Amino acid sequence: MAFTIKKNKSASPPDQKLGCAVWETTLACNMKCTHCGSSAGKARPDELDTGECIKLVEDLAQLGCGTVALMGGEPLVREDWVTIAGCVKDLNMDLSIVSNGLLMEKYMDRISSLEPKVVGISLDGLEKTHDSIRRKGSFKTAMNAIKLLRDADIQVTVISTVSTKNFNDLIKMKDLIIKKA
Repeated sequence: MAFTIKKNKSASPPDQKLGCAVWETTLACNMKCTHCGSSAGKARPDELDTGECIKLVEDLAQLGCGTVALMGGEPLVREDWVTIAGCVKDLNMDLSIVSNGLLMEKYMDRISSLEPKVVGISLDGLEKTHDSIRRKGSFKTAMNAIKLLRDADIQVTVISTVSTKNFNDLIKMKDLIIKKA
């Protein structure tokens, strides 16, 4: 089957706008999860510097992007994450953050002042399961991050990578999260 595409030289750009950009700001991460799809750990040698990140955020705003979701690796390990997130807000886009929660307590005041639309916290099972997938003690840290965000009246979403390791925990996880609400 063959297709012919004709360009209309006088056509203006489409009226559609970019709803959301999910941006892996770094491959650097403070965990080494067994299921990581990004093989996160160390930052890529050619990751965008702060100036390039600001330019990208400006380009997204010009495209009419509604929401920018910062993720990684772990976006909060970037030294300039506050600058990037602030630029998103300054350009009138909604900010979302996806985090493993380990640095939430350290940065809670900054996150709160940025007024993100939502913060996603990774939770991959009940304590024993989650800690075996991510690292010992990370379940309690993730649960604390969820509590801190809720206490600050920031919408929280829980993100799980479902596998045979945690499938049987899902209903109990849901109950635990709702109970803590």
